[in-house]
Amino acid sequence: MEIKTKHEKYADYKTKKQLAEEGLMPSGKGVELWTNGSCSATAIYYDATKATKITELYIWQDYYTSDHGLVTVGIGAVDQIGNVIFDELVKPESKWLKDENNAERWLEGARHADYSASEIVLARPLATVSKKLSNAVSKLKDVKTLVSYNIDYNIPDALRNKYQEVDVMELFANVIKEPMYAVDETYAYTDEDWKNNDVKRNFVGYKWQKLSKCLDHYHVKLKGNKACDYADAIRHAYQKMDK
Repeated sequence: MEIKTKHEKYADYKTKKQLAEEGLMPSGKGVELWTNGSCSATAIYYDATKATKITELYIWQDYYTSDHGLVTVGIGAVDQIGNVIFDELVKPESKWLKDENNAERWLEGARHADYSASEIVLARPLATVSKKLSNAVSKLKDVKTLVSYNIDYNIPDALRNKYQEVDVMELFANVIKEPMYAVDETYAYTDEDWKNNDVKRNFVGYKWQKLSKCLDHYHVKLKGNKACDYADAIRHAYQKMDK
């Protein structure tokens, strides 16, 4: 196996991470090379001259509800071919963690998502992680679109209204077409009308569906339990949609 730093023909070759830092993603097959002269480690390198620009990001904010509102466990983002751009565990507020049951629930969620012990210890608050994500995305100068499922909850506020946003949940609602109706309140209904359910209802749109149903519909399976795995699953489903 050849050593990258020893061969001029690999001068333009970079790893996925190095390309991502420049707003690029690999195109074509990579090659495994030694990363140093001591031949102690290898990495997959790609020809940077053939790389393409990252224009689209898929984002997921993994959270659950509690008595204190939404609690974010992690935030992840991938590009349009599935390269992980961001993957961070989020530590809840200290006052929330003071409750032993809350702390245990968060630890259970972090472990379920396969975060390591060191990642759990070094986890930072949502505001810090969101800012870090925003800074990372801002460096990708060609990104124009952010895609998620239920963007109001799954794209952090730090990124909202700065890019074109695509909500796969809304798109999928129009695929399933499960109608929703609301009572027409322009009528004066009697108690007897309500009792007999004899009230006028108007079509107000299609019902939003759960992400799990969307993934099943497009035969997409999660590769793991981290936020970036959900982001990648959304990418697969979105790219299978007939838009």
